[in-house]
Amino acid sequence: MSASPQPFAAHCEPSIDEFAADLARANQYRLSDVEPNRNGFMSTRQFFRLFWQASRPIRQAAWSLLLWVALLTLVGSLFRSRLMRMILFQNYALEAVTTSLGVAISFIMAMVNATERSWLLIKDLFGGEVTSVEGRLDPTFHEEMGEGFKRVKREMVPSYHYSIRQERFEVLPQAYEILRSKYDDFRPVVRIYFTPRSRQLLSLEPLQADPGRYKPGLH
Repeated sequence: MSASPQPFAAHCEPSIDEFAADLARANQYRLSDVEPNRNGFMSTRQFFRLFWQASRPIRQAAWSLLLWVALLTLVGSLFRSRLMRMILFQNYALEAVTTSLGVAISFIMAMVNATERSWLLIKDLFGGEVTSVEGRLDPTFHEEMGEGFKRVKREMVPSYHYSIRQERFEVLPQAYEILRSKYDDFRPVVRIYFTPRSRQLLSLEPLQADPGRYKPGLH
């Protein structure tokens, strides 16, 4: 009987190159993006990827709003007007009005937030600025209010981050998980490149620096 595979097969000493490649894959950037970031600007591909991420709240809220409008339209087409009035205004009037207002307000709030984040990204792109911070990465997560119907239902969703020094960058779940699991005991000093206004992670590179420069626990 063959031995069962184990997730993230343990390496005594993972290589710097493996670390860099795994984090690039998990954070959805290319190793070739590091060079332009090092030179102080982001690649066009990075901008469109980050713009898509920044528009996520409005896309989720818009989807919820469209689903709710479609549901009301479907119910209205299936029932006669008299039966419709009886269902909505005698039994479920409060629920219908509350849900409709909640979805609409969620959409408006998400649109404002997404517009602000997108505008900051656009300013970062046309400003041509990329900044950086050095230290060791610490994967963290917390829960925050969801968007769309999740906000209406007061449902919390997890949010994943890389913390380094005084900065915190939102990352995808797989980026959090690979750092926490595969590289829990392998934390080289890295330089993170990010946008100065929208604080979005662009790329990172491990540094061949003296670890003594950085005290454990300082990110």
